[in-house]
Amino acid sequence: MNGYEKWIGIALSGLAENVKNHADIVGEDFIKQLTILIEYNDEDVSEKGIMLALILFEFGTDETQQKVKEAVIQRRIRELISSDEGNIAKIALFF
Repeated sequence: MNGYEKWIGIALSGLAENVKNHADIVGEDFIKQLTILIEYNDEDVSEKGIMLALILFEFGTDETQQKVKEAVIQRRIRELISSDEGNIAKIALFF
């Protein structure tokens, strides 16, 4: 992954704040891409992926919430909660 993916995560997190965008965001490759963002070995990228998942889960429809559940790997969330990486550990607690 390069800086491009980081900016995708930032952009999607911003778009996810509007519920009207959720259907477009959770398209065909959504689960795969969100999983990549969350599991990526860079705090900034992983944090943006988790923020995206959290926003979509909190404000999304039942269908959106189900897709987020499929994408968020609980093992990875537990790892992030137990990490010492500041914001990312706090954000991961919501899952």
